[in-house]
Amino acid sequence: MKNTLLLIFAIALSTIAKSQTDEELLKLYLFNKVEISSPLVEDPIVVIETTNVKVKNIIIFVQGSGNMSVGLKKKKPDVNKEHPYDQFVLFPPVDIYDYWDNYRFVVISKPDVPLFQTYEDYENGGIHNKKFRTEAFLKKNNLNYYAKETSAVIDYYKNQDKDNNIILVGHSQGYHVVAKTATMRQDKISKVVCMSANPLGRNIEFTRKNRLEEYIAKDTTGVYQAKIEKINEGFAYLKNNTSELDQEHKNEYTFIEHASIDDVLELNMPVRIVYGSADVMSWDNDIIPIFASRLNKTNISTKVYVGYGHNYEVKIEGEKTQWHWDEVFKDVIGWIESDI
Repeated sequence: MKNTLLLIFAIALSTIAKSQTDEELLKLYLFNKVEISSPLVEDPIVVIETTNVKVKNIIIFVQGSGNMSVGLKKKKPDVNKEHPYDQFVLFPPVDIYDYWDNYRFVVISKPDVPLFQTYEDYENGGIHNKKFRTEAFLKKNNLNYYAKETSAVIDYYKNQDKDNNIILVGHSQGYHVVAKTATMRQDKISKVVCMSANPLGRNIEFTRKNRLEEYIAKDTTGVYQAKIEKINEGFAYLKNNTSELDQEHKNEYTFIEHASIDDVLELNMPVRIVYGSADVMSWDNDIIPIFASRLNKTNISTKVYVGYGHNYEVKIEGEKTQWHWDEVFKDVIGWIESDI
């Protein structure tokens, strides 16, 4: 099937004479843009979905933090390239066409953010590009909104066909979103995958990082301890002054006011926690199996990739960074297909 798809791409590319609109580019590579209306949120939710609409296994992917688009694109497609990922890169950056026969993929777009950014936009602004940091985006950029939004997307696909099998996958910030959403839609989700985030909250990420740096530096001056105390003071301030905060700090507080580990431990469906051992932000996932055992929960498992970073990268001095998203996602699919 994959070879057939690549042939379609090659033929389609040969017809390109000018730059494509975002929706034309999506259709070229067998995606549709869908706008979903729901009473849960004020404005329509934009998702992209693969066009293999008869497939009932649906992986809904929730992105990480920032105002990143669902993908990066080149300003002009290269007609000499046969594969779609030579023209744009989706998030997650995996070759979903390997799984075309068995899985439909849905990626939720960030609110008020274009479907695609150019590589130039990304290089100039990263995942927090001020060019796309609109007032509408800031208003919705919080955990509560994203959980409602993701719930609405789940409802949409279950309403299409009650037999649709929903698998919820989130990376980084998306970890927190899918964990919270799953507690709200336990009866509609078959499995959950939480990837690369701290289950105790974002503030703990920075605490852990400072403590590690203190240890590496063998620091006895107290400078890192002072930083940790400042983090704790900052959390207390956010908690006690929520009504006085500007929008960005209110958003930040939603991701630290409670720990995602509480959501994970509440879930009854199979849950997979995936992270790299070189990702300091994810280290506290090491405690999840202990907490699960204390509660006699056997539905939660972890998969740790030794030496992999936050985006499953391996950096070797003097060599090009190696990315392992495809390897990790292949393992995720293997877990999804296993009998838990």
